Amino acid sequence: MQFDKKSVKKYLAAAALTLGSLFLQSRNAAAQEPVKVLFLGNSFIAANNTPELVKSFSESAGIPMMVQARMPGGCYVKYEPQGPFAHANNDEVYELIRSAKWDYLVIQDNQGFFIGPVVSEFAPVGHVIEGHMQLRDSLLKTNPCGKVILFSGWVDADPYAWAPEAGLYTAQEANTRVFQRYQYLNEHVDQIIAPIGLAWNYVLDSMESVNLFAGDNYHPSYEGSYLTAATIFTTITRQKTTDALFEGTLSPGLARKMKEYAYKAVLENLEGIRLEPVLRIEGDMLVAEPGYAVYQWYRDGELLPEETAPGIHTAPFTCFQLKVRTTEDCEYTSLEYCFDEHTTGISTVNPAEKIKCYPNPVTDMLTIEQEDSKLLHTAAMITDITGKVIEQFRVNGTTVQVSLQHYVPGIYILKLANGANIKIVKQ
Repeated sequence: MQFDKKSVKKYLAAAALTLGSLFLQSRNAAAQEPVKVLFLGNSFIAANNTPELVKSFSESAGIPMMVQARMPGGCYVKYEPQGPFAHANNDEVYELIRSAKWDYLVIQDNQGFFIGPVVSEFAPVGHVIEGHMQLRDSLLKTNPCGKVILFSGWVDADPYAWAPEAGLYTAQEANTRVFQRYQYLNEHVDQIIAPIGLAWNYVLDSMESVNLFAGDNYHPSYEGSYLTAATIFTTITRQKTTDALFEGTLSPGLARKMKEYAYKAVLENLEGIRLEPVLRIEGDMLVAEPGYAVYQWYRDGELLPEETAPGIHTAPFTCFQLKVRTTEDCEYTSLEYCFDEHTTGISTVNPAEKIKCYPNPVTDMLTIEQEDSKLLHTAAMITDITGKVIEQFRVNGTTVQVSLQHYVPGIYILKLANGANIKIVKQ
């Protein structure tokens, strides 16, 4: 979560923060097993190579990721007229699922199957429920702890012109209907929904200058694919999208806004998308559902060894996160749940405010002082002026240092997770 300036000051005063150092992502990545994600879809995710965008988000947040995809144009999950071309009817798809211990299987079907006026019905020829369950079962045979990510996306910029029988007049109405149908599907599949269309609705409602659709009005533009990838990234990693420094071809301001909307869509629909463990407030307690074998709480990114109950007492200006283990020995992590005096939510701050970098120009050691609480335990990077990444690391303290001794003299950009881009001159 982000806080206003007043809340940040109080948060910092209350938190027991210690000085830290910058740990290079490259060193961490060498010891960290990558998250393995397989994508099944069609040209909707092939456009702008959405799987690679998701990987770019993840790696810019310090989380190694391996992706693979099958996304031939026009391919559906189990559409009867397509025969073995459809994913769930294709032997090669099952071989692909068995080829690795995938942590996540992202399934993108024809979204047109999800806009019918009766939420509890699908077109019979689509075999929507059957196809998703077949692919899910194949994943779980390979990895019992794996999860399917259901692609709740968009349909068309003008759904009434495209399918008047559905009775939908705006893209927002269509995206909401699609999400409702995915919730019905998930009553059978019992996995996780990526609320992509809901993130699109935020942008469609508030950013008229941003066109999420390509020229044909149903494939995504680059902005649409970027927003889609941001939503999938958070759904998979349970990290804030603002922890990811990846901006693609977008301006820093637009990228940050899109990331915030993607995170908001996930955060505000946790129970609807079934992103376990789901945290909720009960009095002065933050609690998770019962039934897990192990509970372990974190506060402001720090392990609380004694806090192993399903609930924990809340505190203002504090962020909590829960890791659980099931009786089947599967581990899952909640989204971070943050508190200020009154509410939880996303607010905006000046990205470069309260950040000092010195000396600048620098010859050897660069010192970074920052008072933005949400930068703690998040990713950062240094690029050259062309955007080439020179170094990636994580910020683990309010005062940190990084050596530029071996940098070639010139101009570099320090990019932090709050959207700040700070010019650094190396002498």
